[in-house]
Amino acid sequence: MTNKNRPVWGTRVLYIIISVIISLALWSYVEYVENPDVSVSITSVPITFENSDILEKNSLIMTDISAKTLSFRATGKRNTVSKLSSDNVQVTVNLADLVSSYGATPGTYQLTYKIHYPETINSGGIIETGQSANYIAVHVERLSRVKVPVKGTFNGTVAEGYTSEPVAFNVDEITVSGPDEIVSQIDHAWVELNAGFEVTSTIEQEVGFALIDKNGKAVDMTHLKTDMSSVIVTLEVLTVKEVALTVNIADTSVSVKDNYTVKIEPKSIMLSGRPEDLEGINQIELGTVDLTSFSTTLTQSMAIAVPNGTTNLTGDTTANVVITVLGLDTKTVVCDNISTRNVPSNLNVTSITTQSVNVLLRGPAADLDKIDASNIHIIANLSELGNNSGTFSVDARVVIDGFTDIDAIGSYTVTVVVSNQ
Repeated sequence: MTNKNRPVWGTRVLYIIISVIISLALWSYVEYVENPDVSVSITSVPITFENSDILEKNSLIMTDISAKTLSFRATGKRNTVSKLSSDNVQVTVNLADLVSSYGATPGTYQLTYKIHYPETINSGGIIETGQSANYIAVHVERLSRVKVPVKGTFNGTVAEGYTSEPVAFNVDEITVSGPDEIVSQIDHAWVELNAGFEVTSTIEQEVGFALIDKNGKAVDMTHLKTDMSSVIVTLEVLTVKEVALTVNIADTSVSVKDNYTVKIEPKSIMLSGRPEDLEGINQIELGTVDLTSFSTTLTQSMAIAVPNGTTNLTGDTTANVVITVLGLDTKTVVCDNISTRNVPSNLNVTSITTQSVNVLLRGPAADLDKIDASNIHIIANLSELGNNSGTFSVDARVVIDGFTDIDAIGSYTVTVVVSNQ
């Protein structure tokens, strides 16, 4: 076969293979035999501060640094420095050097840094030049720690028929640490609970806070640390209900029946509470009034006792009660018909010292005109004397005979002398 007939494609492939082999050989020679020195730029390597806890142990805090990153050029063998980047290079500053060299004193100090290369790289021949900083200036201040109270408010609207209690927090205080100059100005932690809707039930949310100084302005928290980043705020929402005030009229009078009026001021109060606590509460009874305890008009201040679990929103703690008897007259009768009852078995009634009693009567005028002392009997009750002898003042009951619409008004006592049998 002549050269004219030899395949051209095979010759070209052979040339390509030979060229690749030659190129690899030249690259290997330059890389591993010649391996020249080259420089690479390492930029923006974050600076790490080691042993920062030693500052806190010495009541110091770092508040400013001259640089957060370091840039430089690394010069060395190509096959070494070509593997370097800001991702695998570290720069550290040992804060323990600050304390050991300068002591625990606030101020600004120039600290050296160290550049660290990956362990897989032989860093012995690397030279750093063109560093963006020759040292790192560190400013430290006196560290202070304080507990501040938590305060706050609710920003929103409570629906009609409801009321809310002041906001409550799961903690009373927050611990703040930082530069003494800043910490000493903090007055409290301020929390705001916001609601963009009409509230009808209790809200509980986790909310962040701001630190407020003694002038009511927010404090920059850049150099401050707190023992928590948020607090749980509770806004208790309660039902509001108007409740009438009433008095109980004792069923003791035979003359008055329905001939009286009752005026109470205030007539009602507003209560707040949980729905289950307010359920079934439609009125508050101020107390019981005996219509035989006064003649025609009673004016009395009575305490307002609200049910357990509720709050008096009105604020009134007493109510003024006026009860007026209508259409009846009064009359005083001197009665000397006095006797004793329930004398203890071991006692004798020696004498009744009280000879007569002025009895105030109330009833229809026509009946009062007819009644006299013969219709009235005063009975002294001696059941409470026990085994005692001597002179005693005891309660007495007025009995009216022959008239069903007349009351004896007030209370009465009789003095008796008793002796042992």
